[in-house]
Order: sequence, then C-alpha cells, then structure tokens
Amino acid sequence: MQDMDVLANEDGKYSVDIAGLLFLHARKKLSESREILEKHRTFFETHNFRDIPVEFRWQIYKLMQTEMIVNVYDFIENVQENLKKVKRKIYLLTEYLHSIPDEVIQKIQEGEIDIAILYQSCNPPRIEREDERELFDKLTRNPREGIEFRFLPLRQRLPVYISRIDEQWALFALSATSSEIIDRNQAFCGSNIEFVTWCRDLLYHLWWEKDVMVLEI
Repeated sequence: MQDMDVLANEDGKYSVDIAGLLFLHARKKLSESREILEKHRTFFETHNFRDIPVEFRWQIYKLMQTEMIVNVYDFIENVQENLKKVKRKIYLLTEYLHSIPDEVIQKIQEGEIDIAILYQSCNPPRIEREDERELFDKLTRNPREGIEFRFLPLRQRLPVYISRIDEQWALFALSATSSEIIDRNQAFCGSNIEFVTWCRDLLYHLWWEKDVMVLEI
C-alpha cells in the first residue's frame, strides 16, 4: 500500500488516507463477491446472471446474507407466506402472477395494501395465458392510485424474478440457461437490508427502462 501512496509512514507510525480506505473497502467487497461466487458456483454457471445490468453484477456481495431456496415448494411457500405479512406495499418483477395468495388479492381490491407490478411478456400488453388474464382482471377491478402495472418486453432479454415486501424481505431468481424460464427451484431470499435494497434498486432500474409500457389503470 505504501507503493500506491495510500499508506503513510511517519516515524514508524502507519496511517491510511482516504484513498487507502476506499481501496480497503473495495478489496473487502471483492473478497465477499468471490466468496458468494464460490459458494454458489453451480447456480451462477447454470443461470442467466448476465441478464441483469452490469452495475448490479458488480454488487453481488449483497447476496452474502441470504438463504438459498432449493426447490419449487419452498419458493412458493416463501413468497406466499411473506406476501401475507405485507403492511404497506408489494413490489413484483414477474412473468407469472399466480404466486399472489387470494387473501392478499382481496386486500389489494379493498385498498388495504398497494401493489406495483412489472410484468414481463413477449407481446405486451397482451397477456397470453387465460388464468393470468383472469388474475390481472381481479387485481385491476377497482382502479386506484395504489395499483401500478407496467409491462417489460422480453424481445431481447430473458425474465428476472423479484418479490419485495415493504422494505422487510425480498426474493430474487433468474432463468436457467437450459430452459430460459425462471427457475423456481433455486432462488436467493432474505431480510438482510443490503440484499433487500439491491433487489429494490434492480427493480426500480428496470421499472424506468425506456421500452417499459405503462398501463393506465
């Protein structure tokens, strides 16, 4: 560090300047990113991690304090149980609406909680599946400010899944390289603030993309 002029030596007493502190911070985050990559090497080798913007890939260390879901039943249970705990607002980046429990849909309809959905589809604003259209109609039956719905085209990308409950919990999943659809057998979830914030910022980043279609409800 002395060679980099970030470590000062005054009569045998060493001190680190601002550049040195930044270097140490970056080194720590790089080490944590490497650790998460090593720990979940199979996941990153078999999923389309490059489908998220590069600035979020640089922050992979924010997945450190998370739990890895390893089957679709735990995925559904985690999403539904945490959706039921919502007090203010649900945020979803999804290609499939049916993870929302009926009791939560009722609370949305009655105005008790708000929801913001960024729905990924190949031909927006068309919703291909009949059961998805029926659920969409339920969610938008009573138009109000607290219901936001946008479409993210999948013409040049594969889907990403994010579920975020208030500022308390989040879940993140990617498409598998073998199927190019969201792999609900493997996902990161947890309540660590760095992870929840990372999911929030990623969703907001995609929410404001130029090709997103805003649905007036």
